[in-house]
Amino acid sequence: MATQSNARELRVFISSTFRDLQVEREHLVKKVFPELRAICRERGITLTEVDLRWGITDEDKIQGRVIRTCLEELDRCRPYFIGITGDRYGYIPVPEEITNDPELLTRYPWIEQAIASGASITDLEFQSGALNEAALGERPRANFYFRHLPVVWESEKSQDQKQLEALQARVAAAGYRTDEYSDPVTLGKLVYDGLLQVVNEDFGDVKARTPLEDERAKHEAFAHSRRLAYVADPKYVERLDQFAESEEPPLILYAESGSGKSSLIAYWAEEHRQKHPGAHVVEHYIGIGASATDHYGVMRHVMEEIKERFNRTEEIPGTPQEIERQFANWLGFTLDSPMVLIIDAVNQLSGVALNLEWVPRFFPPKIRFIITTTVEETLVHLRERGWGELGIQPLHEKEREIIIKRLLGQYGKALSAKQVQRIAEDEKCAHPLFLRTVLEELRLFGRHEDLESQIDRYLATTGTEDLFQVVLHRFEQDFGESLVRDILSLIWATRTGLSEIELQELIGVSRMEIASVVIALDYHFLRNEGLLTFFHDFLRRAVEKRYLPDEPAQVAKHLILADYFEKVVDELIARDEAAEAAEREALEVA
Repeated sequence: MATQSNARELRVFISSTFRDLQVEREHLVKKVFPELRAICRERGITLTEVDLRWGITDEDKIQGRVIRTCLEELDRCRPYFIGITGDRYGYIPVPEEITNDPELLTRYPWIEQAIASGASITDLEFQSGALNEAALGERPRANFYFRHLPVVWESEKSQDQKQLEALQARVAAAGYRTDEYSDPVTLGKLVYDGLLQVVNEDFGDVKARTPLEDERAKHEAFAHSRRLAYVADPKYVERLDQFAESEEPPLILYAESGSGKSSLIAYWAEEHRQKHPGAHVVEHYIGIGASATDHYGVMRHVMEEIKERFNRTEEIPGTPQEIERQFANWLGFTLDSPMVLIIDAVNQLSGVALNLEWVPRFFPPKIRFIITTTVEETLVHLRERGWGELGIQPLHEKEREIIIKRLLGQYGKALSAKQVQRIAEDEKCAHPLFLRTVLEELRLFGRHEDLESQIDRYLATTGTEDLFQVVLHRFEQDFGESLVRDILSLIWATRTGLSEIELQELIGVSRMEIASVVIALDYHFLRNEGLLTFFHDFLRRAVEKRYLPDEPAQVAKHLILADYFEKVVDELIARDEAAEAAEREALEVA
């Protein structure tokens, strides 16, 4: 079961009925949560409240896949859950509705019995968020707030009232604290106090980060995303281990784009830390963090790491020219212990940085330097130095079979031996990203009788870039072309990433609609403290080609973001919040 892993994001799921709680929701969304976000921001924490059914007025749309969307989002928010009741038990789905999404019962088998017993959507969320775990002896951080209702004779109660009271009684019997409220303001105060207590107790040791900690966190988040479901080749790991223990010249790790260089290096770096506690391992993934494709940012990050890790007293140069001039000297400092320095994806640099003249040709023995690139001009420049090389080869057929079985097995899915062989034999599947994307698509596909035609469709593409056009087309069919286009083109245009709340405000659709697309594309996104950016360039290029093919279209998206964040900055200033709180927003306006 998924749980939150980001120590700086408080992601809380809000469950309640809709029609009878609109005023309360409005008060929470417009008054309470903004105040709490401001407090969290000052403490270096991101508060993300997830209220999926805010804005959904047609409850007969709550069907199979939407139920799964709610439960998947709830899983991502664990252990933080807020349950609110008004005077309704809520919409009750019929058993036939769950057949719209076969994966729902695979992932949440208890749902079938719950729906058969007449549970409402709110009841299902209460069960998943708190009651099921309480029955197992676990205790989520769940708070419940029940509207005070007038006393009614038992004989005069409607069936809806009886079901609501039974749900409230089950919550109390499970040992959770419940508070009554009489109006939206009282509810807001209770929710505010409850979440502030969570912030103080669970995030009390979180301090506002230094610029270095902020930069480091972005690279750590990226590395974590690379390691998920990665299947390491022992021969590559062994070669990197040998290099780290030697005094060889720097090592060039190269492969075609999408071949798993970043995943391998992220996996190995974490393994190296585990094997060597206290080891200094510095990772810089170009395109991530403040540096983007600016090589000055890469050098500054490395210098900041050396300064902090080895207690250097020298000041880091203040200008790009001085940073480049002194970079080699900083690397030449006598270090107390070895340091593994990894610079990933130098091919993503731009302009003069691509000639790599800023990278020293010689490194002290205690710095084990690994640099990765695609098979482009940067590899030609690096080979002129006579450094060691490690080329990542395409997946061979047996490796493909192992990945197919292992990845689908994680989700309780399996293909026939003939289907596994057919996919593994296709040479396009030697490209890890192509294979992984095909498998992600197949695991989400619900109609087993049409599985062969889906395999045909994906294997008929010419390669990874063509595959993503097919993926985008499928998403448009599932979620609507305009919604998919708006979400992905805005993420394409952002400099720092966008939160789901920001996407909702920018596009003007329900949180449920945003969540359905984001969850379905989750593997292709990088998440850092609630902000979404693209996981890889293949999706970025596919989005640009499909939705933003010319400069006017691209400029229009940038202007939409600039206008939005300019208003956000104005609001921050009006509330007298610290200037640093607006740094990200100001960057989007620039």
